[in-house]
Amino acid sequence: MTCLSMPEFVVLMDKVAEEVGFETVGGLHFPCEEEEFKEILMRCLRMHKMIAKGKRRRRSSSKVWNH
Repeated sequence: MTCLSMPEFVVLMDKVAEEVGFETVGGLHFPCEEEEFKEILMRCLRMHKMIAKGKRRRRSSSKVWNH
């Protein structure tokens, strides 16, 4: 869900809404080049990994302090 709040993704979804509306049948068409979409997804994946890594660190450090 982190990706959905990324500014790049929000802008892209706004463009989709302008182009096709919110109610469409079939596949979703993104008004950008394939490479641009891939880059947005890669940034999302990197952000997700960083957040997950931070959560693991907080959990492991809290275990140290609780013992």
